[in-house]
Amino acid sequence: MTPERWQRVIEVTDEALKRPDPSQRRLYLDEACRQEPDVREEAEKLLLYENMETPVLDGLVKPLAQPPLRPGVNISYQMLAYPRPDRKTFGPFQLERVLGRGGMGTVYLTVDHELERPIALKILRNEKVSDDLLRRFEQERRLLARLDHPNIARIYGGGDVDGVPYFTMELFAGRPINDFCAAWVCTLRERVELLLPIADALAHAHKNLIVHRDIKPANVLVNDDFESKLVDFGIAKELEGNEPAAIAQTATGQHAMTLAWASPEQVRQLPLTTATDVYSFGVLTYELLTGHPPYDLDGDFLENARRICEEEVMPPSARVWVTREVWEDGDSFLIDPEEVAERRRETPKSLSKALAGDLGAVILKTLNKDPDERYGSMAELREDLRRWLDGKPVSARRQTWWRRTVALTRRHRWRLVATTLLLTTLITLGVFRWRDAQKVQRLSDERAAAALAEEEAIAQADVMRRVVRNLLRSPAPDAEGHVRADLANDPENLAHALEAIGLSHQGHARWDDGRRLLTESLLLRRRFYGDHPLTARSLNNLGALEHQAGDLMVAEKLYRLALAMRERLGQDESELLKVESNIASILTQRGAFDEAEALYRRILTARQRLYGPKSRDTATSLRSLGVLLYVRGDAAEAEPLLREALEIRREVHGERHPRTAAALSSLGKALLTLERYDESVISLNKALEIRWQLWGSNHVLVAASRRDLALLYFALNEDEIAQVLWSRALSTLRKRDLQRGTLSWEVADAESRLGALLLKEGRVDEAAVCLRDSWEALQRLRGEEAAITREAESRFQLLRR
Repeated sequence: MTPERWQRVIEVTDEALKRPDPSQRRLYLDEACRQEPDVREEAEKLLLYENMETPVLDGLVKPLAQPPLRPGVNISYQMLAYPRPDRKTFGPFQLERVLGRGGMGTVYLTVDHELERPIALKILRNEKVSDDLLRRFEQERRLLARLDHPNIARIYGGGDVDGVPYFTMELFAGRPINDFCAAWVCTLRERVELLLPIADALAHAHKNLIVHRDIKPANVLVNDDFESKLVDFGIAKELEGNEPAAIAQTATGQHAMTLAWASPEQVRQLPLTTATDVYSFGVLTYELLTGHPPYDLDGDFLENARRICEEEVMPPSARVWVTREVWEDGDSFLIDPEEVAERRRETPKSLSKALAGDLGAVILKTLNKDPDERYGSMAELREDLRRWLDGKPVSARRQTWWRRTVALTRRHRWRLVATTLLLTTLITLGVFRWRDAQKVQRLSDERAAAALAEEEAIAQADVMRRVVRNLLRSPAPDAEGHVRADLANDPENLAHALEAIGLSHQGHARWDDGRRLLTESLLLRRRFYGDHPLTARSLNNLGALEHQAGDLMVAEKLYRLALAMRERLGQDESELLKVESNIASILTQRGAFDEAEALYRRILTARQRLYGPKSRDTATSLRSLGVLLYVRGDAAEAEPLLREALEIRREVHGERHPRTAAALSSLGKALLTLERYDESVISLNKALEIRWQLWGSNHVLVAASRRDLALLYFALNEDEIAQVLWSRALSTLRKRDLQRGTLSWEVADAESRLGALLLKEGRVDEAAVCLRDSWEALQRLRGEEAAITREAESRFQLLRR
């Protein structure tokens, strides 16, 4: 439905809501939608949603098994409305294109005709806004007007058009600092050099009694001239008195933060100081230099909050040795030490060594749980970063004669003569021994400080601790009851808790319970956040559950809703591409090959532009497109794409990596379709070997490799080998289903293929049971129109020949 058509739905629904009597509503809809049945259908869905009778959109997900929380809460249909189409003009401004969308407004490219230069125009997101949103927008305009710094986006002017406020800003053609550093493969020194102007900009803001409160990669932009600029003061706050006076806590400001970069005092909703920006800057620096965030945040708000407030940060030098699993495009891959180091033009050993000394001490000081133990100002932090670049001792570590000697030696080593070589060696050895002893003592002191901080956190947030403890249990029957009791008067945090339990149910394939809780979490977030990254995540979570449960049509709709919201919020193109890739996967699975191919090709072109032709993201798109082509029957066209994907993954990830194994598996199946069995068996065996070494013999992906090899041996008439492989694969998959208490589509598909093998051997009765039952299961689990279901149907039809 087009935005214009959707606006018609909104108008009809709005008018219908003026008639509280259901019979009067029906009469109105009969008259208003006589020639527009599609508008009436959508309006009726929204009217049902108004009374909380069904979740999200009627027919989009199944009805709740039990009444939703607080059934009297009225959820407005406007929460589901698309935004009005972008205007071509806004007052005197000609709008060229959208530069970005955020929580408060949309930023457009326009032209200042008086000065004949392009500028950025920020407009409040729509006419129907709350007083709080209007106040925050005006505050951002006012605060920016007070700041005059080369590394802060400068404001030119402002006003309103027909009551809609706006302001104009300096246009800065940059991209988020993490994307920039990845594209340019920046070294540690280059990354620190890019951060220095931002530290200086924050020091300027603090001097003017302004705290940014939202330091994160998306708000630090860098252009191709290596110029960095701080943007988006949308949730910035004024200090009430002289620095470092606290920011008063307000009802509207309690959740004004981005959790991954928030300080402990923000999470606890305590009064804030400029130390909050110091902490968030430290999180940004930690991730930019180590390749990992300080904490592994898993999507559960309460557990994430506990980690930020209580867990000790791993030293940066140790963090670079971590291998972290990340999910992307429905596939998992590992960020390992070699990859992190390579992206910084280092080896893991040299990167760890660079972060073990002064630079690591600077970062850890910014991330201290106690604001008083961080740097006293951004100026002090900036000075320490500059001293590190210059090879001078930093204030974050205790200065001694030995350390000053080492620093002096490093700065002027070109002046040393051969006669001092022995003395230098002895001094260096002594320094290393001293540092080792200091490290042991420091670790002991840090543990004691961490224990004290933990005690304080427990004393200040006892209710939060009890809720987290309940959530850490497995999803027992009473876990939900505990959460509802603990958070009965806190629906926002209840949404986070229900999401956590719902995801746990999803992980155990308990689809109905997971669907019920994730839906309720979504409704609560819609109620309290409106369009928001958390709401988009809820839509995506629910889509992923339906995807796994086999309802592809519902999953696709939810993914598309999530994508539309992320677009409205102006999230990074890379984030949008991930959701689009999920949609393309759905299209492939349900057999909409032409639409899926067009989407996959567009994603591939975008990733080649964003990341280059040899990036891991490009390899993912090449593989996805190749898989689509051979599933559709174009294996010859798929082969070169899959070979290119395999070549990139071997170069980026190495030979023994899950993503390399996935590329080998896809290529092997395409070669099998082309009947090039000798090449196919090499690829499939190699994929099986890698997966076995990574996860052992009972992993689901090992079962998938055995199943693929069984297909190959089936084609080679090696039925005995094929049957053994099938049996082992099915054994693993059935064990997993037994643990989950449900039948998976993977087992149904494997049994369908096994039925074809039994039929070939003449075991007709056994084959008939396998083929019929598996086809019926796939219809239920994947839908009648899914490609995998149609394949099972074609095998079942073999019985009639």
